[in-house]
Amino acid sequence: MPELTQITAENARAFRALIRTDAYPFLADDATLGLGLVEKDTPVGALVMRPDGEGAARLLSLAIAEVCRRKGFATELLTKAADIFSGTGKIYRVICETTRRPGEENALCGLLESLRFRIEETDMCCYMTDFGETRKQKRLTGDGKEAGVTPYGKLTTRQKKMLYDEEMDLKPLMDSGRIEEKLSCVMIRDGAMSSCLVFVKEEDALLIQWARTSQKNPAEILYLMRYALALSKDYTDETKLIIPVLNGESKKLTEKLFGDGLKKTETGYRAVLPLYGGFA
Repeated sequence: MPELTQITAENARAFRALIRTDAYPFLADDATLGLGLVEKDTPVGALVMRPDGEGAARLLSLAIAEVCRRKGFATELLTKAADIFSGTGKIYRVICETTRRPGEENALCGLLESLRFRIEETDMCCYMTDFGETRKQKRLTGDGKEAGVTPYGKLTTRQKKMLYDEEMDLKPLMDSGRIEEKLSCVMIRDGAMSSCLVFVKEEDALLIQWARTSQKNPAEILYLMRYALALSKDYTDETKLIIPVLNGESKKLTEKLFGDGLKKTETGYRAVLPLYGGFA
């Protein structure tokens, strides 16, 4: 039987192939729980989970090596993680958000269904476009001198903390140096962050990790996009932009900003598993 071990920042590299790319940076955060299975010195399973407020723990990644599937190892990892979190008396359910590409099966969805998660389709999805298509959008053209825009590179330490004290915890991405500082920017009003646009470096693309605007000043996200696009000359027209969408409002905003150049690449699902004194 595989040996259960904790995944930490020190040994995470050995499990990287079994951990989702977007979940991996969160292992640098002490609040994140990483559990792995090792058989004959070879990692064969990995789970990443972290508290998510309101009595929930968010499952960020769960994978078992193909040769070890259908042996109950995923259940073992999830059971141990659920026991750890439910033992605090503050966690009552596990939630997981995942996506599925058109025409492809999602192994995680199937796994969650077998573990009795309740799964439903959501507004969450993922779009892809490129700088060439983005530069065609007239509403985004400008000289990059939008009033009130503060580039990420000029934020103070206190101001950067605003970015990971909000609903999107960006600290692991900051610590790993994955944020594209030149294009990322924020709007600050009355000492508080009112809007932000954060790009993250991927292997052959840029990911818009977070785009948020205030209801009082919805045009601010337009100013931020104009600013970033004016500074994007180092990126060719073919450079891909990946835009994950978390809810209906951000979906409408993305479609309005980027127009017909968007291609939907993934559909989102939300899975929920209540905990009744542990993993049911």
